[in-house]
Amino acid sequence: MISRNETVKGNKRFFAITSLGKNRWYWVVWPSLSELQTSTTSISHVAEGVEETKADAIEKALDVAGRFGTWIAAKYAKAHYQNTKAGATPKAYRTLVKGTHPDGGGSHDKFLELQAAYEQALRLCR
Repeated sequence: MISRNETVKGNKRFFAITSLGKNRWYWVVWPSLSELQTSTTSISHVAEGVEETKADAIEKALDVAGRFGTWIAAKYAKAHYQNTKAGATPKAYRTLVKGTHPDGGGSHDKFLELQAAYEQALRLCR
């Protein structure tokens, strides 16, 4: 039996799915309007993840969003991923490089090791 609460427009969560390439599908679920209005803390998203297939990503997103979740355009998932995940890599790199760079008292070898790991992370994110 479907409760009226599940089908009311303001109670529907939103979700989007996008391809990250190389058999990686990113899914994200955002809160419903009623969840945003009643929350005492800031909510940017409810859940997110990366799956190997699009079908798995859809299943995971629907598990969280509920069967009446609203599927929105992939561009929103891509933008969310880029703003949250891709943005974290350069920030973390800048923090780490301060201590490993030879000008900051670190060793040349450790700096080169960090630089190689950072470049690999950037390639994986594309």
